[in-house]
Amino acid sequence: MVALVAATTGCSPAAHQYSGWQGHAVAGTRPLPPRGVTEPVFTIFAHGTGGHRYGFDGELISDFGAAYWGRGATNAENAFYRAHYQRTFLILDGVGTSGMPGAPDSDTPIGLATDTAPGHPMPGDFWPGGDLAKRLKPLRMRVSQMRLLKTADQAHRGDLMGDGWDDNVAHALSVLLRLHAAGALPRVVNIVGWSRGAVTALKLANAIDDVFVRGRPFRAPIDYMRGYAPENLTPIVAPVSPSISEDRLEINLFLVDPVPGRFGADGETFGSKRSAERFPPDEQDYRRLPPIVRRCLITLASDEQREGFAPLDADDIVVADASRTTVAWLPFPGNHRTQVRLEPQDPTLDYDDPPVRATLTEVPRLVRALALRFLSAAGTRLARAPDPQLLGPGGALPSCAWAIELYSRIWLRREDYHRTRNRGMGERLMGGLQPRKFTGYPFAGREYPGWNPIQGERRREDLFTAALGTYVDRPGYFINEHHRACFVRTLPALDRFLREGTPGPIPPDATRELLTLKGSPAVRETLKRLGIRLRGGRFEASPGFRFGARLGEPLRHGRAPRPARFTGALERMGLWTVARPNLRSAAGEGETPGPDFRGE
Repeated sequence: MVALVAATTGCSPAAHQYSGWQGHAVAGTRPLPPRGVTEPVFTIFAHGTGGHRYGFDGELISDFGAAYWGRGATNAENAFYRAHYQRTFLILDGVGTSGMPGAPDSDTPIGLATDTAPGHPMPGDFWPGGDLAKRLKPLRMRVSQMRLLKTADQAHRGDLMGDGWDDNVAHALSVLLRLHAAGALPRVVNIVGWSRGAVTALKLANAIDDVFVRGRPFRAPIDYMRGYAPENLTPIVAPVSPSISEDRLEINLFLVDPVPGRFGADGETFGSKRSAERFPPDEQDYRRLPPIVRRCLITLASDEQREGFAPLDADDIVVADASRTTVAWLPFPGNHRTQVRLEPQDPTLDYDDPPVRATLTEVPRLVRALALRFLSAAGTRLARAPDPQLLGPGGALPSCAWAIELYSRIWLRREDYHRTRNRGMGERLMGGLQPRKFTGYPFAGREYPGWNPIQGERRREDLFTAALGTYVDRPGYFINEHHRACFVRTLPALDRFLREGTPGPIPPDATRELLTLKGSPAVRETLKRLGIRLRGGRFEASPGFRFGARLGEPLRHGRAPRPARFTGALERMGLWTVARPNLRSAAGEGETPGPDFRGE
């Protein structure tokens, strides 16, 4: 039997509270599968700050979690939920107070889940292990009672610092340990997370690697007010014995704009380039991809400017073994929330433009389509599609032609997406304002009309982002590598011409592909603006047309070349090996999940 353990020396008296849970890792509240029956795929939905399973606001993690177990018009658990929760899936509610409506067509927020959601309190307020019942800690030890500022909304450490995510990690470990003790440890663990939920997914991947493969315990703070000092870290989860081979476990991560959110600022301290995030030098689990992570797809928000929302980008993420782990980075225009809500509900601060935001549905729909394809290829089986518009004819997954049409709409609406950037005084208080360096937009005076939050003298070449080219080939035209890969798969001859051609008539094979775009008006318009025109019954590239790396300039992107390991990453993930979403039929709810990445 695997037991939770607690240190009995060198800790505050509060640490001994954990010893009361020792030995109860397998005494859960959900039915265990028969011993020896292994579920091949386990899926975890990790909410960001304020996210909760009871939320009804169209946020991506909520919608995918609900689509997994088939939530109806209320939060009432159905038969599938009761039989499969903590067996084939898990939902990790977000740290912080929730502004999500707790019911459809309601304006009443969930608030502090500890008070309003019995059974699923805010992480940081419940004991993370033991019998998995999420029993509440004493009031003085709850993160929700640890307030750093006397603000109007009584913000606490969960809101401001993300404290409590380690309790979510320990809770997920306890669920997996319980399955392991029953001989039912899954072979594949898929995790989808947004914001601090995405960082929680990274921390959990490292904790699984430590506890199941490396023979190391998982340590977490006892008193979050005392921070992450070594003397405040206590072994919460013991390692399994004997350890499991790293070939026995596979983790796949879909991470939407991973943001630690610890009031980041520029600097080089504590192992992070954001000095104020306060990560100790030896704490790397928030940014490291261990070898058991096979595939990790990370989206980034190009127009988020709050420094307190500094992302874990390619400068931060450390891949332990690049021969075992494939990583893909996909920047999308818009701010931190644009990717996750089809109907944006951001607060209307100073310079926000809600009417414009409400029409920016291309990015969240593409991110959802990617998540559905990623999870389907990884073996996760949903009860239904989280968005019916994600299904093509006959229930197929969206095609690449569908994707490049949406990307072309984004390209045409770049300024609308850029208007979602954070500019208000309330957002300035979240660590200040500074463009992310992969925005692909100029910032200053004449180069961008309107109020400019970035002060100081800069050379003209420094006003342009160079780092977008780190993530995508030909970033003046392609939004990200998914856009480019779909374009190549759909229009290979035209792509070859755009890379290697010369001004003048377009070759016959590329012309034939152009003629197939009658149903893709946005793609046609983008190509027209690049300089492809119909003249005398023939397509031609106008004089001065920019080919190859200069396609779609004037963006400056040549100073940061794209690492070779990023090329073809999406193809290596096998995203196009599945044609249909992995959905359960009404009669097949008891079936084991379908195809996964192995065997490509």
